[in-house]
Amino acid sequence: VSKIVDVIYKQLCGNASPILKQAMLRVITLLTRTSPKKVIFQLMDYPVPADNTLMLMWQAAGSESSVAPHVLKTILLILKGKPGAMEERITERRHFSLDTTNMMPVAASQALCTLLPIGSYKKAVAQFFPQLLMALMLQLFYTSNLRLMTEDRPLYARDALRVLLNCSGLQQVDIALKRKNCWNQFSQALFHHHGVYLVAKTLSDYNFPQFPDTLHYLYKLSVEGPRRSEDNVITIIFLTELLNNFFKDPFPEEFLVLFRNWVNDSDPAVSKLSLQKIASMAPVINEIENVCSLLISILDAFLSQDKTVVIRALMTLRRLLGKLDKVTYSSLCTRIACSYCPLMDHINGGIRSMAIRHFGELLRDMSQYTWMLNDVVFGGLVPLILFLEDTEARVVKACKHTLEICASELKWSTSYLLKDEHYSFELVVLNICNNLLISHQKYITDLISDTLGFLRSSRTYLRRGSVILI
Repeated sequence: VSKIVDVIYKQLCGNASPILKQAMLRVITLLTRTSPKKVIFQLMDYPVPADNTLMLMWQAAGSESSVAPHVLKTILLILKGKPGAMEERITERRHFSLDTTNMMPVAASQALCTLLPIGSYKKAVAQFFPQLLMALMLQLFYTSNLRLMTEDRPLYARDALRVLLNCSGLQQVDIALKRKNCWNQFSQALFHHHGVYLVAKTLSDYNFPQFPDTLHYLYKLSVEGPRRSEDNVITIIFLTELLNNFFKDPFPEEFLVLFRNWVNDSDPAVSKLSLQKIASMAPVINEIENVCSLLISILDAFLSQDKTVVIRALMTLRRLLGKLDKVTYSSLCTRIACSYCPLMDHINGGIRSMAIRHFGELLRDMSQYTWMLNDVVFGGLVPLILFLEDTEARVVKACKHTLEICASELKWSTSYLLKDEHYSFELVVLNICNNLLISHQKYITDLISDTLGFLRSSRTYLRRGSVILI
């Protein structure tokens, strides 16, 4: 089949008579009826952009309505590829020239511009609307990111997306996006995430009738997991916006599970998007069924290698704890407090200061449960003392803030020594040690052990503070 198609292409490019051309195009139609997949793959293997001859062959292939679903399925398979990357996963490709870069997805996007408006394809287009929508959104992301498109070459994925909207009764959505200058900016890689949001938002604003099918497909995509990690970013932006417009917070449990899993995704962008959405649910946190597992997933994000994820996780947790009912809070407070302790010694000053400050806020929130937190308070005491000597003012300020809360809860007379006018590191240490000897002797051995660990630090102020404290 592929050889016949190739011979016909070469003949059509020559000086064939009009009658012969018409006959050969009829052969393409008949071949599409019997072997749609092979015809489509062969037509995709020619240079991009398609010339007039190839466009005629596309029209001939599209005139066979009985195989429209098979044709669109094949195109969707090709659209899973990443333009510019070498992909040999599609087995049919072995029949054709293996180029160093995979331009078949670009050819597939251009082909859709021809096939989607064909009247006999209307039913198949409606059937595959969600798949086509998301495939083209991803292709837009790939092509704009890789800068494959030059100024004079059209962005076929964008054009195909506009054709899809117009063929699906969503002309007003296309017009609204044009008014927002969305289409013109899609060629800029930095705009793409905002563009995805705009498309989802505008579809929602116009109550697009394909919403149930699209939501079902996005859910299926999310559960099965993406082909590539960057696909998840597009999926989460689109899904979040649809859910925001059609559901009140909190989302149904089956969607919350997705966001909970995304918190610890390998892609930091996905983690932050998920955490951002979870943070916005703070006002309704007590209505969430499995709130404990949601909070624990955020604690797991504290272990991320990406500092921006850790910062977002800290901010999200603090926002949720501010609204969480005290019974649930008390059941998790020890685990949360223990999760702050390792971050107090984080290499990033912003994370150190935030963890220290949030540790103090937790102690204040749980003042009636201090007896539960005694062990944790003393577990975090050494870094709270040593980082009073930190070179970053925000960390020092956070330590003073949290130590004042500790002193208040433990009925120590240390607070006045932490005021700037009285402050002396040695005097603060002496005061805390005296209080420990009087009322908490059982913790001293552990505190010495914790302090010895800081003697190995590369930071001079920590080694000096450790010697003084010991």
